[in-house]
Parts: sequence; C-alpha cells; structure tokens
Amino acid sequence: MMKEKFLIDQLSTTNANLVDQIGRQQTHIEGLWEEVGFKNERCSELHNQVNELTTKLKDLYKKLYEMEVRKSGAEKNLAEFFGDRTDN
Repeated sequence: MMKEKFLIDQLSTTNANLVDQIGRQQTHIEGLWEEVGFKNERCSELHNQVNELTTKLKDLYKKLYEMEVRKSGAEKNLAEFFGDRTDN
C-alpha cells in the first residue's frame, strides 16, 4: 500500500511538472509567433519601400534619358548652325 501511494504521488508530481512545462512552452511559442508577425510586417514594409524606390529610379532614368536626347538634339542643331555636319 505504501509503495502504491508513493508511485501515485510520484506520478502526480511528474504530471504537475509536465503541465507546468507545457504552459511555459505554450507561452514561449505564443511570443515567438508574435515576433514572427512583427517581422512579417517589417518585411512587407521593406518590400513596399523597395517597390517605391524602384519606381522612383525608373522615373529618374527616364528623365535622364529625355535630358540626354534633348541635349544631343541641341548639340546637333548648334553643329548644323555653325556648319559642322553630324549624322545622328
């Protein structure tokens, strides 16, 4: 009878310890999921920022190209005005 009571107490203690461990692990896992959520939001923000910067870069390249076209046209006109022949 004593041995059975000892085994029951031991199993009860083990069970309580396991339940406590599960609770701590569950809290830890919830914290990790919260952290994952924050990191996903940050990744989305950075992705959007990259898209905006890419669009701005394309616009700037387009403006630069247009400026170069105008500049070369003006140079051609000046060269023709002063008698230099150019074939663009």
